[in-house]
Amino acid sequence: MDYAIKHTFSYPVEVVEKAMLHPELVPFLQKEMGSLDEMEVLEVKEEGDTVVRRIRYLPKPIITRIGFKKVPPKAMEFVEHSTYHRAERRLDYNNISTHPKVKEIFVNRGSITFEAGANSTTRTISGELHVKVKVLGLVAEKIIYKSAKQVLDDEAAALTRFIIEKQLG
Repeated sequence: MDYAIKHTFSYPVEVVEKAMLHPELVPFLQKEMGSLDEMEVLEVKEEGDTVVRRIRYLPKPIITRIGFKKVPPKAMEFVEHSTYHRAERRLDYNNISTHPKVKEIFVNRGSITFEAGANSTTRTISGELHVKVKVLGLVAEKIIYKSAKQVLDDEAAALTRFIIEKQLG
């Protein structure tokens, strides 16, 4: 399934960009977001006009069983592999599962763009979410999308609190 999720922030795009790349953001989100069990920066490298990141996420479990099989909480863990292109204000991402079986069947990649408005910023997260399992894959995609949207809404609210707390705006 393809998706697009938009959030509008009441801050200029430079402020949202600064917050998004701020070294204290991940610990702040870890503390503020009830939808995450863990979040950890594995790597951040500035390479000219780009920022390359690897961030590990362990969301709160949303699927505990598939049929008669239990789904371990770590099955939902993934690492965001992303590159932020400052000039285009675009982040390209590929979320890769850390669980060997899930890694084989799960695809989630796309981009995040930031559009400047009149003293505001619209962030659009668009991409592809695919679970390569016949019939149940479509059901899983819908459940994962619904949960991911809630996580991203939670993250947008926390990012706004971060901007206020750090007085970035």
